[in-house]
Amino acid sequence: MLQLTFSMSDSDIEKTRQFINNPFPAELCEGLEDWIPTANVVFSIDGQNLSPCLNNSESIPVLEFALKLNEILHTIRSGDKRTLAFSMEAGWRKFVLENDDVIVVSGFYREPFSASCSLVELKIATKEFCEKLYQDIVDCFPGYFEMMDRLPVNQVRLGETPSQRKIRLLNL
Repeated sequence: MLQLTFSMSDSDIEKTRQFINNPFPAELCEGLEDWIPTANVVFSIDGQNLSPCLNNSESIPVLEFALKLNEILHTIRSGDKRTLAFSMEAGWRKFVLENDDVIVVSGFYREPFSASCSLVELKIATKEFCEKLYQDIVDCFPGYFEMMDRLPVNQVRLGETPSQRKIRLLNL
């Protein structure tokens, strides 16, 4: 059984609202938008905890996690090894695609761990995760993506704004 969910605490929501409402100096803005919003992420396969959150009360940059996971799952090819590195002490998760359909997720926290599932099943769960995240951001934080485009370091690259790029990557 595969589980991939997130929940935003009141503190996570408040931190994001403060971020949206406060102007930041240009030198602090580079990549800052990837750190907000935060949420507790639950990720497990057949009972094996693969979550980047080391405990139930910890929150991580959920948009960053979703974008990286979605990109890995849509670009990995049979035999490939891809790593999803986390900003926090949870380290990394390695994804290996075997036989075009089975994806093995492994990592290390106190001891090595590994679990596998169907690539299709993980893609479906990730799509649902990303859709819920997008909707929660739009509902809870109106103007979030528009705010991203106004950050001093963000500019239109390759015909799309930073928010358009993030939304596209959430909806692969």
